[in-house]
Amino acid sequence: FEAQQIKWYAMTFIRCFCLIMIPFGIIGHLLSIFVFTRRTLRTNPCVMYLFAATVSGLLSSCFILPMRLIQAGYINIDPTLHSLIACKIIWFLLYSIRLLGFWFIVLACIDRYLCSCSSADKRAWSSTRVASRAILITTIMCFLAYVHIPIHFRFYIEPATQKRVCHSAGPLGIYRKIFSFYNLIIFGFLPPFCMFIFGLLTLKHIRHKTGLCRITSTKLTALKAKVSDRQLCRMLFTQVFIYGITGSIFCLAFIHISMNKSSRKTILDIAYEDLTITIVGMLSNIGPCSSFYLYTL
Repeated sequence: FEAQQIKWYAMTFIRCFCLIMIPFGIIGHLLSIFVFTRRTLRTNPCVMYLFAATVSGLLSSCFILPMRLIQAGYINIDPTLHSLIACKIIWFLLYSIRLLGFWFIVLACIDRYLCSCSSADKRAWSSTRVASRAILITTIMCFLAYVHIPIHFRFYIEPATQKRVCHSAGPLGIYRKIFSFYNLIIFGFLPPFCMFIFGLLTLKHIRHKTGLCRITSTKLTALKAKVSDRQLCRMLFTQVFIYGITGSIFCLAFIHISMNKSSRKTILDIAYEDLTITIVGMLSNIGPCSSFYLYTL
């Protein structure tokens, strides 16, 4: 009975979260698309990266959250439990699409770093031609990063409940443990780390240039530069915090669960694990789904 209560809490959380975030995310991303497609911004490479992140975020709002609502918000309508092909394809798309938004923001941070460099050769890498190719390559790499899911994901019987499961962490065994650490690296650690490093380098370059300009500038110009510098700092550390915290907690929760032997788990243990995965999994969508309100606005 207690396990059923916990399962009901998880379902209620998913319903409330998805029903709030889906319209919230769709409206925000449509507004971002309106901003980034303006004629004055179309040829800006950094805006191209942000536009790509917006499109992936819109896919998160229109596909990932509705699919998670269907999978875990209601009983016995999860398509991944009725078809092995659906199990493989849906989890492959869910992981790949969510990863895209993280790495497009990384590309935007790298572009800001290149734009602020004093070297003309480095600044030349900040161009629409490079941006279009980088977006294409990143998209391909993000999908290739999870190509192992259609190969290794399968149904298995949960020992505690004796029910057929297509778990988001993959089948029991060594694959689940490897997948958990692999996901921590490419999803939870590398994107925030790259955002942080390139963001700090960008701020360093901007402060250096601002310091040179302040020698001959008026007090008003210096004040505007200082305000812009402060805004960049807030934007940088906000995005690193949101993406880093939500992504890392999600991955660490999977590692903790995968390291525990399933044969010793009771029905109540499984229920608590599902509740944990539900909460941290949903929270990992905050960054991709609310980027307009966090950064663009």
